[in-house]
Amino acid sequence: MIEAAEDAGACCGYLSGAGPTVMALTSGASGDIFTQREKERTDKAVAKAMMSTAKKFGIQGRIVVTQASHEGAR
Repeated sequence: MIEAAEDAGACCGYLSGAGPTVMALTSGASGDIFTQREKERTDKAVAKAMMSTAKKFGIQGRIVVTQASHEGAR
């Protein structure tokens, strides 16, 4: 899944050590992913590639697209 994510345009991917999570980090041409134009975004292509790979191995999951918090823990 990580290789599929990177091949689809992710900056990197990793397996979480705290649970059954595989994550990929993406970036666009500018700023916040929710304000970018559709053609600047890679998150959907990366998510699709990861889910496709998981399904090949009989693994079900869900996609969550989010962004990093700039505030940190309180």
